[in-house]
Amino acid sequence: MSESSFGAALTTLTKSGLLEQTGFNVYSPTSPATAWLESQEPLDLVLILHAKFLAMLELIPLLYESDKAPDLARAAHSYFGLTRVDVGGIRTRLQLLKAAGLISELANWRFHPTPLGERLVQEVPLQDSMSENVAEISVSDESRHDGSQSSAELLAKELEWASVDGESPVRLEKAAAEALSFLGFEARHVGGGGNTDVLATVESADGTPVRVIVDAKSARSGSVNEGAVSFDTLAEHKDKHEADYVVLVGPGFDSGRVRPRAEQHGVRLLSASDLGQLIRRHERSPLSASEFISLVDPDSNAGKSLEAVWVQAERRRELFAQIVAVLAQEAREADEVTKGALSPEQLYLIVRDELDPRPTTDDIGDVLKLLEHPLIGSVRRSTEGGSRVSSYRLVDSPQLVREKVSSISASLAGIDDDN
Repeated sequence: MSESSFGAALTTLTKSGLLEQTGFNVYSPTSPATAWLESQEPLDLVLILHAKFLAMLELIPLLYESDKAPDLARAAHSYFGLTRVDVGGIRTRLQLLKAAGLISELANWRFHPTPLGERLVQEVPLQDSMSENVAEISVSDESRHDGSQSSAELLAKELEWASVDGESPVRLEKAAAEALSFLGFEARHVGGGGNTDVLATVESADGTPVRVIVDAKSARSGSVNEGAVSFDTLAEHKDKHEADYVVLVGPGFDSGRVRPRAEQHGVRLLSASDLGQLIRRHERSPLSASEFISLVDPDSNAGKSLEAVWVQAERRRELFAQIVAVLAQEAREADEVTKGALSPEQLYLIVRDELDPRPTTDDIGDVLKLLEHPLIGSVRRSTEGGSRVSSYRLVDSPQLVREKVSSISASLAGIDDDN
């Protein structure tokens, strides 16, 4: 290890309560550290760290409100005193909690408490929240600060409720049409005998129109059985509307031969709960409508493609926030060396471990160009002493950056799709 890396490791171990300084340049393991070396149980290590670091076991109950590291990092900053929105630090905590069996990973960087984790937070003292309402992680979350629910949350719940309302099948048909419209499709409810339930179109990235028909099947049991679906009729509707894709929406498809038959006929199965989660995620992190062609594609790899695009988009937004936070701190703590400005390479060294996978200097350059653009104008570029390397200084507060970005969004208010 380099001297600087060892120094950082030594500081971390000391602050964690695993090492203590016992003399000049002499360090020894603490009693808890010695005990942990005997057991080597991840849970014991987590309990030691919980006693020393903010927002450790406190993350477990927060997972019921949001399972994403960026939202959890904002919550930890707002409610538990972290000095900044430290996504990398939260991800480290999540990995430790996972290793201890306190949370489980449901999908890529999405976690949920385990029974052990739920039991432990009832038995171990947790840090008091700095806010009376910890559940309000962000304005873009399920519940807004004024107590009202977002349009995405209302629509997602309507999908889930309508999918098990066997008395009113039209209810799910209309909800499915609204859901696709929310995702950027031009969707309309058709319904009636001999017709598809929903007809939707969307343009691909190259401008080619893609047509989709949707059949909605509600089931009080929570699962659509094979007898409720006529795949021959779906094929007829596909030909009638010259559709490219066929989607079947329902509460679930876990019984009988529905799944293999859908695969055989090229029909995409989409549960109401999955569609609801997509809507919630789209509200927090919007994608272009053309990306959702992967949503209606029955190819098993299409879902992976959509997830990859979404993760990349969320990663870019995380990088934007990280760079603003780092530049703001550097501007506040300006010294004679940096003069409050950092180069893309210096920014990379600071934020590289905050994101997974690591950003490139080109990614960082793209963010700096956006911040430097006259529409925002929140950074100034300089080249000191004839250096060919540019440094960037944040000239606005993070709050002002946020307000400038919001004003761009506000300027589009009142512009509908027909203009």
